[in-house]
Amino acid sequence: MVPVSAPSHRRTRRPPGARRPSIRRLAAAQAVVCLIGAAPAGALDWSIRDYDVRIRVAADGELTISERIEVDFESPRHGIYRVIPVRETTRAGLTRDLRFEFDAAVDPAGRALSTQVKREGARVRIRIGDADRTVSGVQTYVLRYRVRRVVDFYDDHDELYWNVTGNEWAVPIGAARVRVELPETLPEERVSLAVYTGAAGAREEDATARYTPGVLEVETTRPLAEWSGLTFALGWPKGIVEPPSAASRVADVLRANVPLLLPLPVGWWVWRRWRTRGRDPRTGRVVTVQYEPPPGLGPAHVGTLVDERVDMRDLTADVVDLAVRGHLRIETDESRLLGIFPRQEFALLRLQAPEGAAPLSAHESELLAGLFERGERVELSDLRQRFYKHLPAIRRGVYDELVAAGLFEASPESVRNRWLGLGVVWLVAGGLLSVAWARWQGLSTPLAILPALFGVGLSGAILLVAAHAMPRRTRKGVELTLWARGLEEFVNRVESPRLELEERAGLDPRAHFERVLPYAMALGVASRWAEVFEGIYTTPPSWYQGPAGAHFSSRSFVGGLESMRGTMATSMTAAPRSSGGSGLGGGGFSGGGHGGGGGGAW
Repeated sequence: MVPVSAPSHRRTRRPPGARRPSIRRLAAAQAVVCLIGAAPAGALDWSIRDYDVRIRVAADGELTISERIEVDFESPRHGIYRVIPVRETTRAGLTRDLRFEFDAAVDPAGRALSTQVKREGARVRIRIGDADRTVSGVQTYVLRYRVRRVVDFYDDHDELYWNVTGNEWAVPIGAARVRVELPETLPEERVSLAVYTGAAGAREEDATARYTPGVLEVETTRPLAEWSGLTFALGWPKGIVEPPSAASRVADVLRANVPLLLPLPVGWWVWRRWRTRGRDPRTGRVVTVQYEPPPGLGPAHVGTLVDERVDMRDLTADVVDLAVRGHLRIETDESRLLGIFPRQEFALLRLQAPEGAAPLSAHESELLAGLFERGERVELSDLRQRFYKHLPAIRRGVYDELVAAGLFEASPESVRNRWLGLGVVWLVAGGLLSVAWARWQGLSTPLAILPALFGVGLSGAILLVAAHAMPRRTRKGVELTLWARGLEEFVNRVESPRLELEERAGLDPRAHFERVLPYAMALGVASRWAEVFEGIYTTPPSWYQGPAGAHFSSRSFVGGLESMRGTMATSMTAAPRSSGGSGLGGGGFSGGGHGGGGGGAW
């Protein structure tokens, strides 16, 4: 994190993957706001002289906020109104409630002012003033409120990204300032800061910042024009603010995405659907020992057939299978981390397809293309932040091939997604209907609708859980799944002396070991397979190049492949890290983050 610099702010390069706002989109939204909120002639007969905000960050993440707004009415007005966003949509598409609690609106002497607080969709409108009287000249209004769930928790730091004034004031703001108090007196070098001013989407930095241990003070250096605001992002180390528990986060999601109270009929309906369309057909067969992999299926097919998912264990087993079949070679070497700790490094070398080799399946071709898109040799570490783009097509290819072979009635992933989508739709629709039901019943307090919220959440959870049970194998798919389980049983039960007898009888245990190895990896029994061949499989295969001079054994060989599997899985799935909406590192902008809104006079 970049330390605070005062009075200037260092602009840093936006991190890879950070989403920059669409200026056109923001400008269009601002134009709409202007049109909707346009006041009659004389709308600019008032201005904001001073906007002073105090924010106290509690250890549990709650923000206590005081806004002191000094305005100048050139013509008589009743007062002002403040609009504050209290609900937002996360990057995952879920609704996040900021837990807004309004405390009071007072004058500088602490006397309560006439106030009307009204929820308007995702915002709260606070109207201050008396409808029976008007005021003119300089007036000062102090708003006090609290919000939660606005601190963002990242892997390496926590952050408050806050729009101090909002960017929806149709009048200029003479001066704006904010004072932020942290729960601990951290030294300057342990915090990071970015400040933005201007219209929504702008990244101007017309402000000064001063940080003393535990306290940040930011002040604009020139007036803010109409539809402009002040925004800051303040980061600090992990552990200063306690993140909400997983249970608390789940509760927040349920409160913001409320379903209806229908768990029993929904559960009964789901059970009936599973019995008729989700449960595998019964064949009357049991698992019997099999000595060879299921015919016509690759390791990824077998692994997916067993657990109905294409996971990284399946795909890395496919890589080993491609090596066994002569399409690539696996190379490994040892290095030492910090010159002390041994570490294996892996590379893949693409080979010319052997003459007469069986054609590759669609997902195998996509897998090879993704591995070697930049050359015929690739270090596994080089796959980071680029191979992940190929994963959706590879996974889709495995599912499609299993459906085309008549082993699943439909893609398990598509079936799961349909049920997950149904569950999400149910939760959203249930939330709207729960609120409507509560209003129809004349219930106005949040506690009054908790029973409905609980029931709808439970019925939605039933739909979401059912998604994992709904993929359906065909009769043929069930039979080949039993075959795969029989191969797993063989690997777990086979004894080394029997293999030695097969060797004396003229069989080739080496070829058998290599043929079954990728399937054993997909089934999670590779270590046992290596143990069986210890002392029999004593020289490395042609498709594997290990460290020079290293002693070879089947156990160490398979152990190295399992280590490669972990490295490969990490490298294949690593995507460029997104800022996730962070305001630090140059990825922020005026109007970004939480808070914001605006207001006007009436």
